[in-house]
Amino acid sequence: MHGIELTNHLRLLSGYHMGTDLIDRLTAAERFQKQQREALAQAADEIERLSAELEDARRLQGNGCSPVA
Repeated sequence: MHGIELTNHLRLLSGYHMGTDLIDRLTAAERFQKQQREALAQAADEIERLSAELEDARRLQGNGCSPVA
């Protein structure tokens, strides 16, 4: 290979490596985003469960009953 051919070849190689690195980063970001969505959904479910439990305890307390754990 001579001058320009070598330069073009190196540009192609660097573009390939930059492209695969970008794909790897996007894949990792997508995976992380999915984990975040799942964690948020679990947190929302837990908040909903605790809110219902608190509402039940308040209702029982209002009726003069002692909440049972």
